[in-house]
Amino acid sequence: EESDTVVCKACKKGTYSTEKGNDKESNCKNCGSGRWSSTKAASSADACKQCSVGKFSADVGVAIEALCKPCDLGFEQVDEGKAFCLPCTAGKFGTNVGASNGIHICSNCVQGQYQSEMEQTTCLICAQGKFSSNSGASTCDICQNGNYQTEKGQSVCKPCKVGRYRG
Repeated sequence: EESDTVVCKACKKGTYSTEKGNDKESNCKNCGSGRWSSTKAASSADACKQCSVGKFSADVGVAIEALCKPCDLGFEQVDEGKAFCLPCTAGKFGTNVGASNGIHICSNCVQGQYQSEMEQTTCLICAQGKFSSNSGASTCDICQNGNYQTEKGQSVCKPCKVGRYRG
């Protein structure tokens, strides 16, 4: 085709080239993982935009923002431009940030609850005789001698009343 010998072709979307005299498509560099570019014939890596917070892209050479995928529930990504999401750690659970945007974050379990596993989407309630006084607990503590708790999901234990004991 005659146009091949007359016109220089554009580096495709998701790629860029900083060099003059480029003689083959493979010299167009891919936008890195966690980035995308809808710009044809981009002349620098600045054309590669970062996937937003809560999203990731493991692929390189991504041409559309829609390929930055939201983290699964039980995972989060608090930084822009990342290739992966991080699991919710013990003491946390995955939750939605707003109903429609599909962004997930990890939140601390509240007092009286705990989560000992990673990648979880709920917290568990402390059993009778146990408590968690801090948010973000990975376990519940047993009430110390002289104290008790008859209810589930509590943040404190109660001292034994006068004339009673627990040892």
